[in-house]
Amino acid sequence: MGKFTRFIVLVPVLFAVTLDASVEAKTCNLKIDGTRDYRDVDDKRISWNAILEVGISEYLVFVYSPYCGHCLEIKDVVINYAFCGENEMRFVAANQDVKLGNDIEATLGATTIEQVWIIGYPSLLNIKDEVLVMNIGGSTAIVDYLMDVPNGI
Repeated sequence: MGKFTRFIVLVPVLFAVTLDASVEAKTCNLKIDGTRDYRDVDDKRISWNAILEVGISEYLVFVYSPYCGHCLEIKDVVINYAFCGENEMRFVAANQDVKLGNDIEATLGATTIEQVWIIGYPSLLNIKDEVLVMNIGGSTAIVDYLMDVPNGI
């Protein structure tokens, strides 16, 4: 087979692979069957102290504990949103730097990490232009929010 003939044979194969990859990207390969793991989002982890400094105009930050029952209950939904949702998402695992407090409404408008705390695990923060614009806690509220936003799961 000549060089030109091999090229003609390969072009349709490459095109088929490209089409298949684009279909997979659109469906996002959702898994709501308990098979998701926080290791799936290792490349989306940040430190607590960096939550206002990601360098993206708008994004969500999911704060969780790997030992929290409520966090584990919703991990499939949250991780799927991280791959398929409209907004970028980052993850912060529980550690000694995460501040806990009661009045999370007082954190809205925060521009420094000293002004930010969560009510507990899990929590979801929305950062827009380096300002905290949403701070919600609890698995039910988080799932309701992610399912309601455009392009939610």
